[in-house]
Amino acid sequence: MAKSNMADELNKMLSKTLGKISRSEEENVKKLGKGDLTVSEVRLIETVAENGGCCTVSELAKLLDVTLPTVTVSVNKLEKKGYIRKNKSSSDGRSVLVSLTENGEKTNRLHEYFQEQIIFKVTGQFSDEELENLCKCLRKLNNFAENDK
Repeated sequence: MAKSNMADELNKMLSKTLGKISRSEEENVKKLGKGDLTVSEVRLIETVAENGGCCTVSELAKLLDVTLPTVTVSVNKLEKKGYIRKNKSSSDGRSVLVSLTENGEKTNRLHEYFQEQIIFKVTGQFSDEELENLCKCLRKLNNFAENDK
């Protein structure tokens, strides 16, 4: 197959696959918590959990690669919904610390479970060699995406 045809196929497959993954994640998110979360809100909860369960709003903005006002709005919504709590930093009164509530921790655990189940299903489709090659290709694709800003 010619390289241009492969590029066209890759473009179509990536677009189709990412769309299906996105829809699947949206469906799973509807099952989390009280059914009142968006994908971006779950990612924010997940990011707090991945960083020891507590981080500043500024750290969240950097980790999520979004603006500070965007994170502030999301944090405020999640606080009202009961998934996170905000506290002033004792060392720096200007900083707001974000941590998960019990409901936020439970939601994160359920989200992790959904993700593990999806990965388990996907990896069952591939041989060890195919998985190694897939990971190698995805690392290259991720490096490209990270460096192409």
